[in-house]
Amino acid sequence: MGDISTSLSQTEKSQIVCFTGHRIIGGAETNQLWNITSETIKNLIKKGMQIFISGGAIGFDTLAAQVVLRAREHNPNIKLIMALPCKNHEARWREADKKAYRHLLDNADEVVFVSEQPYFDGCMEKRNQFLAKYSGVCVAYMKRGRSGTSQTVRMARERRLSVINLGEKAEGVKVMVDFEKAFSDFIDSNEYDKADEAFTAMLFTTARSSYMAGWLAAGGEMPQTKGTIQYSRPARVIPFRRGTSENE
Repeated sequence: MGDISTSLSQTEKSQIVCFTGHRIIGGAETNQLWNITSETIKNLIKKGMQIFISGGAIGFDTLAAQVVLRAREHNPNIKLIMALPCKNHEARWREADKKAYRHLLDNADEVVFVSEQPYFDGCMEKRNQFLAKYSGVCVAYMKRGRSGTSQTVRMARERRLSVINLGEKAEGVKVMVDFEKAFSDFIDSNEYDKADEAFTAMLFTTARSSYMAGWLAAGGEMPQTKGTIQYSRPARVIPFRRGTSENE
């Protein structure tokens, strides 16, 4: 266990990042959120961030802390601090979540209990106040209001922290993936075969613009292109199946 005041008193707030986010993450979104969080942390490290504080909850707090540990493998100056709301707040968790939690505590640079008492009403709010008080940047995974996450984000903004909401970027990724699937389904349909060249040229141009918009919303960089891209209708290839003939 460590004394939080020791580490934070020697570090500028501008170099300290806290995490806050929802406990429930959709299964299909986990990999996307991991990649977005990893890229965000890499960018913050490049800007001089050195200390990352996780509130120790299930869901995004755990995912973000795991990403920090991965980043620390390549940069020993990075520190992970677990700021926990109370003693034994994981008591009713599933065993798999407890195992991930213990792994984070064992590998964190410091573990601090905001309150030394067992769970009590208000301990989570005190933890959230702690995160906002000692940080300069708040990385959130917030997709809805009226939650502990939105409370922490509000506290962070009141203290004039820079807030990065990955929930918005995750939504951008979902829109991009959904659009890609819908476009692919259209290409595989008979409607594609009926469309004329002018329509397909317009369709591909629209698809590219829409895909680019989703990519930018997800945090991607604006692609660099030279000249004008011309689209032509791809040839429809019908595979020959064994056991059939052209007359069937």
